[in-house]
Amino acid sequence: MNNTCQNKSFSVLHPGVRYRVKKEFYDYNGERYQVDEEMVFIDHNFVPYESGLSLFFRTHNRDLQIMLCNREGLQQHIVHKLGTYFERQQ
Repeated sequence: MNNTCQNKSFSVLHPGVRYRVKKEFYDYNGERYQVDEEMVFIDHNFVPYESGLSLFFRTHNRDLQIMLCNREGLQQHIVHKLGTYFERQQ
């Protein structure tokens, strides 16, 4: 993880908060995230020259990296509307 972003919020995601996937999506690597999956947001990293966004979560005692590309035709629709895909849990 990039320490310059560590413990920083990104859009609707806040470190240490549990989220539920509320709309299915696929990341840049083709990994599928299904409705009702739960995970705790840890951190993020953005690579401007590649338009790459990595979201780091913890789920089931393992770290998870969701890779998204903020370009039209890829995952830009997800990056710009994270609140459509993730719901904060109590």
